[in-house]
Amino acid sequence: MALVLHVLMLSLLSGGSARVVTDFEQECNQRFAGGKSPTTFPGPSQYEQICQTLNGVVYYATYYDTNNKIPVYSAYRFNGKMDCTRKNNWYIEPQLDDVTAGSDMASEGSVTVKKRGVHQALNEDYDNSGYDKGHLAPVSQAGSQSCSDATFTLTNAAPQNPSFNRGQWRVLEAKIAGDLSNQCLPKYTVYIVTGVTPGTSKIKNRVNVPNYFWTAYCCLDNNNKCQISRGFIGENKNIPPREITVKVLETELAKHYNVSSFKVFHSSTVPPLAKKQQSKAFKINVTCCQFWFRFLCVLFLLYLPS
Repeated sequence: MALVLHVLMLSLLSGGSARVVTDFEQECNQRFAGGKSPTTFPGPSQYEQICQTLNGVVYYATYYDTNNKIPVYSAYRFNGKMDCTRKNNWYIEPQLDDVTAGSDMASEGSVTVKKRGVHQALNEDYDNSGYDKGHLAPVSQAGSQSCSDATFTLTNAAPQNPSFNRGQWRVLEAKIAGDLSNQCLPKYTVYIVTGVTPGTSKIKNRVNVPNYFWTAYCCLDNNNKCQISRGFIGENKNIPPREITVKVLETELAKHYNVSSFKVFHSSTVPPLAKKQQSKAFKINVTCCQFWFRFLCVLFLLYLPS
């Protein structure tokens, strides 16, 4: 009986700690504003939800595209600027290639050669490719040294133009960290989502090179409402990313991902006043369109040959 209970407990613990999960809103929802993840795509099984785990601790969540071998986005909490050391020791997510593997991110050698890299990028894909391993959840926004170490997994990286990665994007990451430390902490709880949109080329005919890198933050109050938020998107080249509202970012991302809508932060986190303002703006736009339509119709009738 004791043996049966022991086996049962191991089974339950193993199932509960599986880091490639079916629903990361349930498994690692503390990484999302209001406990609600950004949009996930229905249909193809190419997308995997990962609770990014190192040494048994979950640090952030990643939505991963196993066909393109790049993440769609990584979501995480920002707890303030830290001076972390970049160890540059890159991991993979073993469970993507071997469902029987352990729940921690691990070295490439943790997966047999036959299975290794079938559903994810490997270090060799980036060798002599001309691209950096561009972090989504970055070192500069990690809340601890162990969290910084956990950002070095290839499921949290995508091919990034070196000049963009080490230049404009790096400057933006540092600026966001500084602004959030000054404007939002400790009053609010800060959540960040960073992602990429797939491009048309691949490195080593395996790993998709993104067209765009994007990021957005939400400073959440005690009522789970975003009081301060902002979005940024930039082409994968050495030019400054654009600063825009989260609403505009979501509209652009829906086009890039070819979906009807895309939510970076769940609608439940939008303050009522902001929703009212958005509704008012929509009505104003409709009214303006109606006015100009009628105006053009009058002009057409005036100049219509008798």
